[in-house]
Amino acid sequence: MVSPLDRWMSTASSGHEAAAFLAVSMVVFGVLVIVFPELVAWILGLFLIATGVVLIAMWFDARRHSAHYETASTDYPAGPPQ
Repeated sequence: MVSPLDRWMSTASSGHEAAAFLAVSMVVFGVLVIVFPELVAWILGLFLIATGVVLIAMWFDARRHSAHYETASTDYPAGPPQ
């Protein structure tokens, strides 16, 4: 069973969707800080958690792609073709 996060990360191209998500969330949280200054700690905490989750997901995705390329390069017994 594929999780929604895996499905989203598999459709992401080079982290563009993750960067767009972070940019939109920065604007939203910035507006919330202006409107509700007494909730700065909560808003900042939620933003940092969301950013951390996105960065961890991007790290797993990059790790999966690098493992794919590492195994692909070992298909040649005497090294890559020249």
